[in-house]
Amino acid sequence: MSMASRLVAAATAVMPASRRDWGRAIASELSCTTSAAERARLVLATAAIVVLTPPGFVAGLREYGRAARRSALLALIAYVPAGVALCLLTVVFRSAQVTMPAVVTCGYPLAVLLTAGARARRASAQAGAPVVAGLTAGLLLAILAVVTIAVTDNRELAAAIPVAVIPLTVGGAIFAPVGAVLAKALARATDLRESVRKSPVRPAARSGSVTAVATDRARNETDRARRDALLTRMMGAFFLFGSLCFVAGPLGPYGNAVGARADALTFFIGSILFTLGGASQCLLAAPERPDRPAGLASWRTAWIQSAGTLLFNLMTFAAITVAAASHRYDTVVWGPNALGSACFLVSGAIFYLSSPRRGLLPRFDHEGWWEAAVNLLGCVLFGISAVTSYATGRAGALVSTGISNWTTVLGAACFLACALTACGLGVTLKAPRLRQLRTLAREVADAVEHAVEHEVRVVEHEVRVIEREVQEARAYMEILTEGVTEEIRAVE
Repeated sequence: MSMASRLVAAATAVMPASRRDWGRAIASELSCTTSAAERARLVLATAAIVVLTPPGFVAGLREYGRAARRSALLALIAYVPAGVALCLLTVVFRSAQVTMPAVVTCGYPLAVLLTAGARARRASAQAGAPVVAGLTAGLLLAILAVVTIAVTDNRELAAAIPVAVIPLTVGGAIFAPVGAVLAKALARATDLRESVRKSPVRPAARSGSVTAVATDRARNETDRARRDALLTRMMGAFFLFGSLCFVAGPLGPYGNAVGARADALTFFIGSILFTLGGASQCLLAAPERPDRPAGLASWRTAWIQSAGTLLFNLMTFAAITVAAASHRYDTVVWGPNALGSACFLVSGAIFYLSSPRRGLLPRFDHEGWWEAAVNLLGCVLFGISAVTSYATGRAGALVSTGISNWTTVLGAACFLACALTACGLGVTLKAPRLRQLRTLAREVADAVEHAVEHEVRVVEHEVRVIEREVQEARAYMEILTEGVTEEIRAVE
């Protein structure tokens, strides 16, 4: 074997499986070639095949590029109103000291990043496409903000450029995949709702049959379940954005970027969103009070938690104007905080004790088994935060500012995880009726299956009866034919 043949054979052995046929074809052509130049060309062609990019690599890069282009276009469109507002604040209203609310400065970029992730999921099937889209959108928003600040020549905002660029870019990589997950969950829930609405199941002809009763029950519950699913998503959205406020508020970089007053206002906005979420939860749980024990437990969980959110409203509103050094801090700030955290802890304990458990541990054989445990963990962390935020009386010093801030962040993250499930799927363990809907769907499916089996057995029995009657008719016709034949012979 010549050196060229050995090189082609070695290159073919290391080729991907989808390209080894190319190497074999080149080896066959090489065996029929005597020209040295042609043999060198074939060896170089084999080497080029080996170093080519893997199959699908170029297509994957194109999908990533498509996701990046779409997110860049979204960031450009979304920055138009934000850029106009920034120019107005830095040029027109600079002397009036007008500041943009924290919910706008933080919530608007967050909404853009979540939308970029959702659009990236539609643009590409690659797992990393939402991250690329989020990085692109966050980086472009930061660059546009830097350019706007440079053009308006605002030195106060120029000092905040490093603080704004890094959170936007890193936040894009974090929150864009969250947007993709939410979009996927919403699409799955929509498909499930459409499949239920367009289900070909119809009630059986016989009144009072199992299928008719189950299907009528399902039909009566469908509209109610749709309203409950919508209300559950609203509840999840309120708790989602409220939790984000409580996650961002205690973080030092956020407080330094927006200022102490805007930071306190962030907590107040988060508490208002928590109150709206608690009200939605009460609307969900109120019709289930007669359903003991799960319905009654859900109702108690809802109204006790809502009472805690109202106390948080008082606490966060007072914290806007009352500093920790004030002698009124423990009364108007820490007091409602402690009572609200106690309400959250009681509601979390009721919810956990009413959830499916095996002893003190949750059962893992049902959907959403983790929700009650994570919710209780968030309530415990909020309670620790309340205890460590007590003012000791020494120049506004708290028991432990670091522990209080981090337990608030972690507790809000627990509530955020539960809110994502409720907002995305429209189902929560806190609403027994939504759990019963899935049980009802299984009952309908089982009833339809049993009814179909029964009808099949009835049809098979009728077919056997008809076959038997046909056989008897054939035997009778044969006997009759023989009798007629004998009569004809006798006459002849």
